[in-house]
Amino acid sequence: MEDKITYPFSKWTCFFYSCFLLTLIAVWGACNSDLLKGYTIYGMFEFGFLLLLPVAFFIRILKRYVIPAIKGKPALEINQQGVIDYARNFMIEWADISDFRMGENKGDATLYFYFKLSSGIEDFKIMRLRWVNGDYLEIYGIIEANLEEHVSRH
Repeated sequence: MEDKITYPFSKWTCFFYSCFLLTLIAVWGACNSDLLKGYTIYGMFEFGFLLLLPVAFFIRILKRYVIPAIKGKPALEINQQGVIDYARNFMIEWADISDFRMGENKGDATLYFYFKLSSGIEDFKIMRLRWVNGDYLEIYGIIEANLEEHVSRH
């Protein structure tokens, strides 16, 4: 295996989710702007709270996905130590993985990494490849091959 294989953020996915949330915010604001004239103070707080939810999601998507995508930062890295998911900010080392699976739903793949905690309880991490620009079958194959290689060495 190379020292590391990186996959960038999917700019298309970032663009789509950003536009969707901006449209939701604009439609919500436009539909309720005339109604604000008759709102009481309580109604204004309710309107603001309901508008705050999509705005908060938009800010989260901007910080976590869009800005790193624009800067050209990697979303996923596969290296000698393990797999790093920069989108969700976690790393799983090869030695910790006890099982690895992939689920697929309408072209959106999810990787499941199973591992044992020090207490002996099995846990798992989910890695959604929605934000990664790359072929999910290729990514799965590379991770599976590296995991098998690590198991055979140890």
